[in-house]
Amino acid sequence: MGARILQWAPRVTTGSLWALLLLLPFSKAAIEITFPIFLVSWLLAHWRTRWASSVWRTPAGRWCAITWAAYVAACALSILTSTHADLSVRGFIGKTLEYALLFVLAADAVQAPGVAARGVQLILLSAALVCGDAIAQELTHWELVYGRTPWRVYSRMTGPYENPIDLATYLVVVVPIIVVQLSHATRRSRWWLWALLAVVMAGVIRTESQGAWLSLAVGLGVLVVWGRRLRAPAMALGLGLVVSASLYLYVVGRLDYTVTFHDIGTRDRWFMWQSAWHMIQDRPWLGQGLNTFMANYLSYWVGGERQPRYAHNCFLQVTAETGVIGLVTFVGFLAAMVWSWWRVLRRFEFEAPERRFILALGAGMVGFLFQAAFDTNLYSLRQATLFWTLAGMATGLSLKALSERPSFPRAS
Repeated sequence: MGARILQWAPRVTTGSLWALLLLLPFSKAAIEITFPIFLVSWLLAHWRTRWASSVWRTPAGRWCAITWAAYVAACALSILTSTHADLSVRGFIGKTLEYALLFVLAADAVQAPGVAARGVQLILLSAALVCGDAIAQELTHWELVYGRTPWRVYSRMTGPYENPIDLATYLVVVVPIIVVQLSHATRRSRWWLWALLAVVMAGVIRTESQGAWLSLAVGLGVLVVWGRRLRAPAMALGLGLVVSASLYLYVVGRLDYTVTFHDIGTRDRWFMWQSAWHMIQDRPWLGQGLNTFMANYLSYWVGGERQPRYAHNCFLQVTAETGVIGLVTFVGFLAAMVWSWWRVLRRFEFEAPERRFILALGAGMVGFLFQAAFDTNLYSLRQATLFWTLAGMATGLSLKALSERPSFPRAS
């Protein structure tokens, strides 16, 4: 019986990753259920091989592993001086450690042949379902998955998410994946990818999230720089985004309001950033303590709504909660991760499957991180899970490629 469980563990690990990618936009409960199955099956799969099969045992993964461990250690260290130790402990176990482990699990899960390709297909299927739900909401003013009427609150498209910004963030990550898939799609599948791209782009604009629009432009810029053969379509799509978004704002009468930065969201962010900065000044090195920003917000309130808020700048919030040490280790981890992607992208030919997957996922993640400087991406369960899972997949593919071919000619 035990041998059979160990034999099935790798398949369960793969299935857990696929289930997570498909269900992530629709259910927080699916994330909480899938993660322990993912973790246990991963432990059992590597127990059989004594961790020899893990990509994290390879020399290529050394710097990513070191910086990952340093960031987790910095988060744990902030608990010692936390203003609310109970919140910090719960946040470390229930959020930080879970997200960090998702990164490790996803990187290992994509080592098996075909896992990344099927994962990308499931992301596109999930995106199509999200768009279907959003279109139904647009037509009926009723959200199908949860049966709620968010239209009365936002008058903007939200889909299965609680707010339009979260929907926009998800769609922004999907766009580079569709563009890269179109570059090598068959004629039979190309038509539905074009249709999906059109609907996703329309959804991004309809959410009216200027931060998401900017982050999408950054993601397309990554395709221009990293994917030479995608330069023309990415630039055309970016130009289309600028024109369409401007026309939309003009039609709804918000163009001048947005360009002059007089909207309420911009003013509120300025107040929240000032509060975060005051927290940093009070405790610069180890911060206020992991997961305590909202608990301390009213003590540093300077304006705007007088209620607990997130910083709406993930990098400021990381610094406020875990100090300069936390920020440096987090940025160091991100740098090591992106460097592993770049090492593959600048050397592999465009036709290499691993290069295409890394390019598609990496462009979305860079755009995601740009938006994190204006929103709460890394502190929302579904959005944070999206980032750590897809970033782990891209990193796992790059580390596998670097391990199998440590020396290869530069791509033409």
